[in-house]
Amino acid sequence: MVEKNNSLNSYYYNNKIKMYESIDLLDLKYRNVVILKCYFDLSYDEIGYILDLNSDTVKIYFRQSLKNLKVNVGEGL
Repeated sequence: MVEKNNSLNSYYYNNKIKMYESIDLLDLKYRNVVILKCYFDLSYDEIGYILDLNSDTVKIYFRQSLKNLKVNVGEGL
């Protein structure tokens, strides 16, 4: 049982590293949106104000970045 928990911890740890690496691979405009949305929990309107973008454009960038992250990290996202 202990070995199984250790392997699960390793799995989650490796996926977090893979996620950070995948975010670094995104274009700057997509990376900024992902970081502001996921890590700072800002709304689309707030992100649009910060980045001087329309909120609809921010939504599009976020969806496209999620597609790219799913390809890089896997379907577990």
